[in-house]
Amino acid sequence: PKSRRKWPFGKSKRFDPPTSTVSDITPVAPSPLPLPLPPTQPPQPQSEEIKDVKPVETESEQNKHAYSVALASAVAAEAAAVAAQAAAEVVRLTAVPAATSRTPVCSQEELAAVKIQTAFRGYLARRALRALRGLVRLKSLVDGNAVKRQTAHTLHCTQTMARVQAQIYSRRVKMEEEKQALQRQLQLKHQRELEKMKIDEDWDHSHQSKEQIEASLMMKQEAALRRERALAYAFSHQWKNSGRTVTPTFTDQGNPNWGWSWMERWMSARPWENRAVSNKDKDGALTKNPSTNAARTFVPRALSIQRP
Repeated sequence: PKSRRKWPFGKSKRFDPPTSTVSDITPVAPSPLPLPLPPTQPPQPQSEEIKDVKPVETESEQNKHAYSVALASAVAAEAAAVAAQAAAEVVRLTAVPAATSRTPVCSQEELAAVKIQTAFRGYLARRALRALRGLVRLKSLVDGNAVKRQTAHTLHCTQTMARVQAQIYSRRVKMEEEKQALQRQLQLKHQRELEKMKIDEDWDHSHQSKEQIEASLMMKQEAALRRERALAYAFSHQWKNSGRTVTPTFTDQGNPNWGWSWMERWMSARPWENRAVSNKDKDGALTKNPSTNAARTFVPRALSIQRP
């Protein structure tokens, strides 16, 4: 009769022989078949899946560290996958001879239970391997995005710094040019002020007209000539009368020595001095009244020419 029994996937406590067979199979697994070295000869499908993960090579230490961590995790996952496959293969190879050797002792149900347990354990190993591969791939992707983001941020900061430095340099150059231009303007202004001061020294700031200024200059020259002529006349007169004894005409009661000074006598006998004083008074009147006619300035000259 067919019995509908549900076979548990865990360890069964009812049947002692299957547990003994499984316990006998598991310790024998590592001894007969040597495990292949994972870094030297990895299987083809796993290596192809690992090659899909493209590490981002950068120059910074953080990028190198992330790449080394991803590579180490990938190698560890590959080693775990190889170990799981090797264990499943060992269980599969050792289960059949043990079952065949113990066929007279074990029943068909026990052999079926062992096969089902072996298949389930292989499934669990493959699922763990798949989860580990997904974790490694996710970690590599996250690290790659972080590295890309950090690299982009670093490049942006570098560009900003370069732009700021260029602006600072251009501003400094502009300030130097403005400073030099200001210095040149100040020098030109100083030179113009000096030239203006020189011109102001030679400039006549009087409110007289040109004719009045020329008339005053002519009068000054005529006054100088008259003084020279008077001095020459006085010197010649003194030289002619040096041998004569001149008696003083005027006497001063307060100064008894007045008659002994020939200079005082000579000054008292100068009739031209009175005319010079009158001419000076007339010149002052002309300068005070610029609205007078320019023809009047030449009247003293005509009078002086007519006099002997």
